Amino acid sequence: MLNNYDEERFIPGIYNYCDRWCERCNMTQRCLLYHKNSRREMEHRLKGEDSHDWDIVLQDLHESFQETLELLRKHAEEEGIDLDAIDTEAIISELADPSDHPLHIKANKYMDDAHKFLEKLHNIINEDIENINAGNTLAEDIEEIKECFEVISWYHMQIATKIHRALCGKMEAEEEEYGESDEFSSMHDANGSAKVAHHGLIRTMDALTKVYEWNKSLHNDIMPLLIDVYGLINGVDREFPGHKNFKRPGFDE
Repeated sequence: MLNNYDEERFIPGIYNYCDRWCERCNMTQRCLLYHKNSRREMEHRLKGEDSHDWDIVLQDLHESFQETLELLRKHAEEEGIDLDAIDTEAIISELADPSDHPLHIKANKYMDDAHKFLEKLHNIINEDIENINAGNTLAEDIEEIKECFEVISWYHMQIATKIHRALCGKMEAEEEEYGESDEFSSMHDANGSAKVAHHGLIRTMDALTKVYEWNKSLHNDIMPLLIDVYGLINGVDREFPGHKNFKRPGFDE
């Protein structure tokens, strides 16, 4: 467990509604999760361990789970809740399942189609780089297109994941007594997750548009993706209008 950090330095919950692209984030010094992961990475390096080794990854996951469980038990004790008396199987059986929701289906379809497109785009970028190195092509736009590739790649799975979480939250909120603005409500979390998905969709739309303008041979591949992304943006706005006013800790304050 990591101790002795300055609590005032970190913004509570900033990591709950971010896109987890730490390398591109200017708020890492205010993020407790980033601090913990960086410190764990450093500890592995000092021990001569590879933090990406599967056994090390499992060890880290186990330690992280134990930390979370300890905090959960402490909070439950403070609230007078007996965790051992909870019927977990019954809770699992009642978990919301949005897999039949049209927005969920569209998000997963986009994820699959984008994954296939990324393989094709990757090959074309590599061919262009080879031509540039051979002096056959000018290196005018390739860096920007490589950036577009990274953006599309980073968000194409996260969008589906965040939409799934948002839909689960909305379904669970129908059984709750909390108001939508209550930070403990499922609808509050749904709006936050929807905002992260919306953020990724807007960035993806911009990246796809740039690639579309760059290479005419990809028009037939990109146009269906642009249509899907546009539809997902409208779908998120329709299902989660509250996301527009949601304030992500640290990012929208």
